[in-house]
Amino acid sequence: MKRSTVVAAVAAAAVIGGGTVAGAAMSGGGSEPSAAAQELRAESSAQDSPSPGGATSADTRDDDRDDRDDRDDDRDDAGKGSGDDTGKGAERAAAGVADQVIRTALEAVPGHVVELDLDRDDKHWDVEVAGEDNREHELEISLDGGKVLHHEQDRDDDVREKVSVLSGGSVSAADAVRIAEEHVAGQVKDLDLDKDDRVWDVELRAEDGSEWELEVDLNSGDVRNVERDDDHDDDRHDD
Repeated sequence: MKRSTVVAAVAAAAVIGGGTVAGAAMSGGGSEPSAAAQELRAESSAQDSPSPGGATSADTRDDDRDDRDDRDDDRDDAGKGSGDDTGKGAERAAAGVADQVIRTALEAVPGHVVELDLDRDDKHWDVEVAGEDNREHELEISLDGGKVLHHEQDRDDDVREKVSVLSGGSVSAADAVRIAEEHVAGQVKDLDLDKDDRVWDVELRAEDGSEWELEVDLNSGDVRNVERDDDHDDDRHDD
C-alpha cells in the first residue's frame, strides 16, 4: 500500500509539472527506481532534450514551419513577377476566335467586315463593318468574340466603295481568316481590306510564337507576299 502511494505521487508530479521526474518510486523498499518511474523520466527527458544540432524538437518544428512559409512567399513573388504587361496574355485569351468575332459583329450590324484588330492593351477586338445602311460601324468585341462591348456609327464616303468591292469579290473576311490560318498554322490578330489592290492584308501569330504577314486575294483566295515579321519577333524577345 505504501509503495503504490509513492508511484502515484511520482506519476502526478511528472504530468502536472511537465518536467523531469525528481524522485523515483522504489520497488521493494530498495534504492532502484521502479519501471514506471524510469519510463516517465525517459519520456520527460526526450521532450526537453536538445536535438544533435542544439535545438529542441519544438524549435525544429518552428524552423520547418518558417521554411515552408518562406517557400510559399517565394512562389507568390514568382507569380507576381510573371504578370503580362506586354499584352501576350490578351493574345493567348483571344487565340483562334477571329472567326467568332466576325460572326458576332455581323449579327450586331448586317453588312461586311472590312477591318479586324486585336487591341492588346485594352484587351478587346476592334472591328469595322461597312453596314448595309451605308454607314461605317465601329465595334469593340470581347476577347472571346462573344459579346459587343461598344458600338459607334458614322457616315463615311468610302463605305459604298468598300461594299462594292466586297460584293464583287468572292472572299469575305471570314474566308480570309480561314485561308490565312490554314496557310501559316497560326492565329489571325489583324485583318484589313485593301480596296485598291483588292486583297486582304493579314497579320498572324504562328503556333511557335513567330509573327507573319501575308495577303489573300479578294477574288481567287490565293495567298501571296508571305513574310515573317522579324522586327516584331525581336521586340517580343526584348520584352
